[in-house]
Amino acid sequence: MNDILNTEQKAALECTEGTIRVVAGAGSGKTRTLVHRYVMLLTKMGIPQSDILCMTFTNKAAQVMKTRISTMCPGGAAGDFVTTIHGFCVKFLREEIYRLGYPQNFIIFDEEDMKALVKEVLEENGVERKSGIVGNYMEELAAFKAATPYIQRFILPATTDMEDSATLLGKMILRQKRYFALDFDDLMFFALHILNNFPEVRKKWQEQFQYVMVDEVQDCSKVEWELFTILSGYYGNLFIVGDGDQAIYEWRGAHPEIFVHYSPEHEFYLKQNYRSTPNIVCLADCIIENNKNRLPRTSITMRSGRVRTKFYHCKNEKLEAETLARELKNAGMSWRDMAVLYRASYLSRSIEQTFIRKKIPYVIWGGVRFFERKEIKDALCYLRLAALDDDMSFKRIANVPSRKIGKKTMAF
Repeated sequence: MNDILNTEQKAALECTEGTIRVVAGAGSGKTRTLVHRYVMLLTKMGIPQSDILCMTFTNKAAQVMKTRISTMCPGGAAGDFVTTIHGFCVKFLREEIYRLGYPQNFIIFDEEDMKALVKEVLEENGVERKSGIVGNYMEELAAFKAATPYIQRFILPATTDMEDSATLLGKMILRQKRYFALDFDDLMFFALHILNNFPEVRKKWQEQFQYVMVDEVQDCSKVEWELFTILSGYYGNLFIVGDGDQAIYEWRGAHPEIFVHYSPEHEFYLKQNYRSTPNIVCLADCIIENNKNRLPRTSITMRSGRVRTKFYHCKNEKLEAETLARELKNAGMSWRDMAVLYRASYLSRSIEQTFIRKKIPYVIWGGVRFFERKEIKDALCYLRLAALDDDMSFKRIANVPSRKIGKKTMAF
């Protein structure tokens, strides 16, 4: 198994005990290292899958990990605890949330569901819905939950603060409670509250996980750090992988400085880049080395590549699109072998207009995520209504398809 790993990767996965930090640059095979470590714990050390918690940041990354583990494991399947951090919280709460007076089949609200709930509370309280006000209240609600012990003040049985419950934010939290609904932030806060306030629960889950591994740690928030620090507290075997130079989620609460200043018992650097050519690696390192608050490292690559990296500074979007079209036409390769990346969807307009004018064929990749599509959310609400008799789901689909139900009928 180890013969396809480089020296640094082997050293990282063979260090099994204690707190371990792996600093892994882009394309350095960090997922490969995590997967091989998981399989080694399973096959060579005889650790049961149920005793290994392996968490990552996104659903896509978790699925990649599961697929790779499944191809390497004798049983052909990854354990239930190879998951996202929020995914783990859901599994945890399905078992433990009854301690807060919630049913096992609590509902998880996504952003659109929360938006509908906020609108509902604002309308009931006669608040005029001006442009942006719903988004502002959603941000205020998230900030309020992060900054206050809202579970003690609103969620626990017989602890509702009457003064706070009269505020709009209080009413929004109580409306969620009435629906037995948790948003993504609640999943973390509820799990942590139970772990911090029920010693027998904390002991049970700490003793279950002999090994805790976390990927993309630079993107984790303080709450997420607290969660996996608690879970690894009994055996003390915490394996974290990340790269402070790839931290892009500070806008959603990530604290890469925690990773940078973390003091582990063991530390490893994955320096070899398997993805990029030397000119790209060199260019990236020259820029990144000027960053502050980082762990000093350089990357090396064995890939060959003679094409030089070009940089153009254009005065406006039109010139940028024209330059891009010219470079693509002069590249001398098939259209299907070229890709254009842009920072946000709205930036594609000038590029598309230029491509059409220059007769450059193109396909746009991306769009609305599957579970956020209207028809999928409507279908799920029908199912949720049938299974849980859920008011929010009823309000969404009562007029889908149109049944001529107006506001007065709905209020009745």
